[in-house]
Amino acid sequence: MSSLNNKTILLVEDEIVIGTSEKKQLEILGYKVVWVTNGHDAFNEVKNYHDRIDLILMDIDLGEGIDGTETAKEILKNFDIPVLFLSSHTEKEIVDKTEKITSYGYLVKNSGITVLDASIKMAFKLFEANRKEKIKSQALLESELKYRRLIDNSPDILYIFSSTRGGIFYSPRVEALLGYKLDYLYSNPFLWNKSIHLDDIEQVKRSIQQSSKSKSFSVEYRILDASGSWRWFHDRSIEQRTIDNEIIIEGIVSDITERKRTEKAIKLNEARLESLLRINQHPAQNVQALLDFVLDEAIKLTESKIGYIYFYSEEKEEFVLNTWSKEVMNQCKTVERQTIYKLEKTGIWGEAVRQRKPIMINDFLKDNPLKKGFPQGHAALNKFLTIPVFSGGQIVSVVGVANKHYDYDESDIRQLTLMMDYVWKIVQRKKIEYELIEAKESAEKANRSKSLFLANMSHELRTPMNGIIGFTNLLELSGLNPEQKEFNRMIKKSSNRLLEIINDLLDFSKLESKKLKIDNKPFDIINEVEHSKNMIYSEIISKGLELKTEIDTNINFCVIGDPLRFKQILLNLLSNAIKFTNSGNIYIKLSLLSNNSDNVRIQLSITDEGIGIPASKLDDIFEMFHQLDETYSKRYGGTGLGLTITKSLVDLMGGNISVVSKVNAGSTFTVELPFLAVRQTIKNKAI
Repeated sequence: MSSLNNKTILLVEDEIVIGTSEKKQLEILGYKVVWVTNGHDAFNEVKNYHDRIDLILMDIDLGEGIDGTETAKEILKNFDIPVLFLSSHTEKEIVDKTEKITSYGYLVKNSGITVLDASIKMAFKLFEANRKEKIKSQALLESELKYRRLIDNSPDILYIFSSTRGGIFYSPRVEALLGYKLDYLYSNPFLWNKSIHLDDIEQVKRSIQQSSKSKSFSVEYRILDASGSWRWFHDRSIEQRTIDNEIIIEGIVSDITERKRTEKAIKLNEARLESLLRINQHPAQNVQALLDFVLDEAIKLTESKIGYIYFYSEEKEEFVLNTWSKEVMNQCKTVERQTIYKLEKTGIWGEAVRQRKPIMINDFLKDNPLKKGFPQGHAALNKFLTIPVFSGGQIVSVVGVANKHYDYDESDIRQLTLMMDYVWKIVQRKKIEYELIEAKESAEKANRSKSLFLANMSHELRTPMNGIIGFTNLLELSGLNPEQKEFNRMIKKSSNRLLEIINDLLDFSKLESKKLKIDNKPFDIINEVEHSKNMIYSEIISKGLELKTEIDTNINFCVIGDPLRFKQILLNLLSNAIKFTNSGNIYIKLSLLSNNSDNVRIQLSITDEGIGIPASKLDDIFEMFHQLDETYSKRYGGTGLGLTITKSLVDLMGGNISVVSKVNAGSTFTVELPFLAVRQTIKNKAI
């Protein structure tokens, strides 16, 4: 690092990003940097500290106040400091404008640290030469040598091109970027033009034609290098002039191939993720409809025209067509469209399975020994890509796309493979979902049929059972002897038990088929408790139990609801308590939980001192046909539907039911029900 770098530079730059970059580069080069963002601050900085500032690096286009050229004029009126202009432009007008102000020229922004270093050093040298008025020719020679080194060491290609003579100068960098020797390029002066991609040539021509007015252009295009690969370049002119109808352009070309690859990869990744999101959210009713949509997305992702999806069986070595794109269906005029293919009979499209890897062909019309021809009327192909889809190490599907407007490449293979790998997981999940939905619908249909059957059969059974019970009542009055009375009693008891079972089945079937309706009418809830007690009183006495009741005195009104279903809930819980209690007490408690205007909430609790319920069984106690175990079923009987029906009735009435229990200590079932209150005072019954 020379002693010139131990100096202070005033950087005048209003763009924060560019200023930060330039300041960092200057500091790397060893300069002390004072950075301001506008002409006013620059002038004041020089005015106050001009003896400390060795050079000014001035942005021409300052966004605030006076511009860079006007600022430089004001400074140079009073102070002898070298000014080196910074510019994002290369128009001749700017060059002329800066040369009228200072002899140190201008520097194109972001030219690189090497160019920056050399330019500043050049400015210092020129300043010394001007100030001491000596060795002018030597200073010019050094400047030219530095410029030559800049050209030779630049990461970009500097060129001079003539409209009549072609390329007349290229910097040595062209050999590294394009692979052509300089001698070869000079012997083929129009090779550069001929190597531009056909899809880009018109854009390049338009840019150059438009530059005849602006004297500058900036354009991106592809060039075929010596190895046959396409490289992306950013070409921008430095100067353009016309001499005797010959247009001469001086410019810089930067290699942007990696940037373009990165941009394309990002774009494709975003497109694939968006496509997968659409696939995942697609409301397909079955796997076929989903894969039809997937194929459309695959065609869009690869910018293809047509495509197909085949399922493949490794065991059978057989392809089964899943879906063709609509475009194929429109184009393909074969009389018989085959849907099943044996691997051994497939042509080049089967190579994805045989080689177990993607197959990409960008000149499908070219002869290939793997081809086996087309059926007559088959859709025409010019470019073709097919990939195998793996699941668990097995090929399960093959996806093909064709007729992209430009060549397929590795990014197409990668994106299509990633897409289909994820899609296959979606397909497997969706397939299970569809099967579950179908099974659920089938089960619901069967369940509805079962419920309808139970409803019809229960009704048909209940009618004759009522007749049997009626005749047992008549027989009881007909003067039977003791033995006949016992037989009749047993028939009546069995008939009543069977009728209870039939009633449970009828209620359960109605609940299952959503046919049970809740009535709403005024009733005295305390009276219903009283009636229910009377109905089970004989059972209480026969088991030697005692029934105790506690009624909240605040319940002094009627309610609107279904008295029949309320009584059914109460009787079911009381019968359950009696069944599982061998000795002790059974408690009924009726409480007013809330009383808000006409809306009230009443709690009904039934407590027994019976066998209790194990904690492991509490979560299942309301499930249909549930009983504690087989021994309980044999000993106590019952269908296992009582509590299920009770819970369903409570739910229908908008309430909830819960249970707490302890083995050998009894259980408490608590029901909370909402009602509308009828504000009509009633007298509480003494219970």
